[in-house]
Amino acid sequence: MKRQPRIPVLVLALALLVLAGIFGVRWLFPKHIAAPAASSSAAASANVETPPTPSSGNKYPRNEPKAPRRLASGTAENDAALTSGAFEGRVVSWSTGKGVAGATITFVHAGVTASVTAGEGGNFRFVPSESGLYDIAIVAAEGYLPFAPAIDQSPLALTARPGERIRDILLYLTPAIQYAGIVLGPSKEPVAGAEVRLFSEDGGDVKIAPLPDRFTSDAKGEFRFSAPDYALLLATHPDYAPGRARIDLSAQTSRRVALRLKPSTENAPRAVIAGRVVDSKGAPVEGATVIARSTKALPPAFERDIRPDPSATSDDEGNFEIETTAGDRYHVTASRRGLAPGEALDIPSDTRDLTLTLSRGASLRGIVRDKATGAPVVAFTVNVLKIVGPIERREYQVASFFDAQGRYEITGLGTGSFSVIAAAHGYAASDEIPFSIQSDPPADPAPIDIPLGRGGRLTGSVVEENTNTNTNTNTNTKKPIAGARVSLEGRSNQSAGSAPLLVSTTTGEDGRFELSGLSAGLRSITVVAEGHHGRIVSGLAVAEGGDIGPITVELAKTEEGEEPRLELTGIGAVLSIKDDGLILGQVFPGGGAAEAGLQPGDIILRIDGLAVVDIGFEQAVQRIRGPEGSSVALFVKNAAGGEPTEIIVFRRRIRP
Repeated sequence: MKRQPRIPVLVLALALLVLAGIFGVRWLFPKHIAAPAASSSAAASANVETPPTPSSGNKYPRNEPKAPRRLASGTAENDAALTSGAFEGRVVSWSTGKGVAGATITFVHAGVTASVTAGEGGNFRFVPSESGLYDIAIVAAEGYLPFAPAIDQSPLALTARPGERIRDILLYLTPAIQYAGIVLGPSKEPVAGAEVRLFSEDGGDVKIAPLPDRFTSDAKGEFRFSAPDYALLLATHPDYAPGRARIDLSAQTSRRVALRLKPSTENAPRAVIAGRVVDSKGAPVEGATVIARSTKALPPAFERDIRPDPSATSDDEGNFEIETTAGDRYHVTASRRGLAPGEALDIPSDTRDLTLTLSRGASLRGIVRDKATGAPVVAFTVNVLKIVGPIERREYQVASFFDAQGRYEITGLGTGSFSVIAAAHGYAASDEIPFSIQSDPPADPAPIDIPLGRGGRLTGSVVEENTNTNTNTNTNTKKPIAGARVSLEGRSNQSAGSAPLLVSTTTGEDGRFELSGLSAGLRSITVVAEGHHGRIVSGLAVAEGGDIGPITVELAKTEEGEEPRLELTGIGAVLSIKDDGLILGQVFPGGGAAEAGLQPGDIILRIDGLAVVDIGFEQAVQRIRGPEGSSVALFVKNAAGGEPTEIIVFRRRIRP
């Protein structure tokens, strides 16, 4: 089956900027503001991706957080009575896993829409009028953020064939949680009258009405809003330079977020990049997404890059105009469904005649199969990555497929070196499979079939720290935490630069959980629960087909007004990719890296004798973590120059 590419403006979190000793942002927030309850009104979220960004060779690479992608699930069976197939499944709450009765599911085929309503337990059944490719365009229910990607950009594609029923499809909706926001001045004073805008995760406009995306802070500097996970907020005021924040894991847990305005002297003069988007014949391309990404290096402290990238959409004449910062230089990318992206590198901020050309592009096809049986996997996600360095990968295209024969097709691929991975519910993510497209115009590469193994399994329970529910003093029974979110931390694959393919579950009433489909190697899990501090548990050695556990994870309760934090054990430094190593950004006082004299700009080349380029980004980070008080041998190239040396660094518990 054929899947057109999903063109970016939103996705993406937990991870391109990976913390080897800290994993979330803790925002300043006054204790007197209470976290609001979930909203009873529906709101909408755009769900679009970010186009690939060419490597700029910056000393301090850009790192853009990406929200985890939920894995597709489904099974298939034959039914000769079905003349054009059938789709059956459930709509469930992302936070609880319970069915959402009354949810509306809208399918699109050949430009025609058809909808069904989920019944009790969130169950739905859709019988197509004819065979072919169907997109899920909208999933909506009162009290939830709709799944409503931009028109013609759905990442969910289902193939209907005579005699084939696809069952057990799971569609997730996120509750419309209301957040409490506050705008603060440079001295943390509340700022009234600030204008606050809500952006999608990569800085594009939130496309879907009726989600409000503009707010004004009141006399106390406060405002209330609903937003998708990892969305961006931008606050502006005539007397200050802008302040920014992201709906990251900390904000999701506390339901509070603060935006800190900067002194007005930091306001930068503005400029414009303008031009046209055309096809290979020079005809204008309407509706192309154009994004300008600054090539400016991040400072050694690795301040989180939560600045919305300026973007625009080409009009019916192919024209676009993007406001930029004067003096900066930009990589500009144009993309549209079904066409290979066009790009221009290192463009001055005041360029008025830029032309971006979109070409037909190549198509990648194949079948995803169960590694053990050879049977087709019915529901899966395919992620095409652009290879931009020995370790670094950039997400290029991604889509989820529901196909009884396990077939996929992704179109609109340009020239370059790529790799492809696949993942599915109940399976471990595949290894990267490299391929190359070098011809101009791009020619289709050979089909790639992708095998999926079952991976490993982790079981355990989440309990509250310092509690004992058993009156028998000889038994230490901790209070279980129901509804805690347990997720495979980072990515379920080995690539840096792609969004995590999410392996996640929620604890039951007894606090127990089970995670399956864990890729082999060292792994970590993130455990969070409302009203508690989160934890990252590392050092889980996963083997293909093996079981780990049961383990017990203890979470401490937050005190009234206390910000939740996410604890882990590591060296206390922010890490990112730099050529064939990991470059240190911010080094935290009191951490092992600071104790060992490591500095921002130092590059880690080997970890306990293993080259970073050989073990990959994900496993490098996992090996740097370990038990508190233990040590790791790092082979480091000093930022100041000289020969690389081996440095012993002790791991410390990090409590941001």
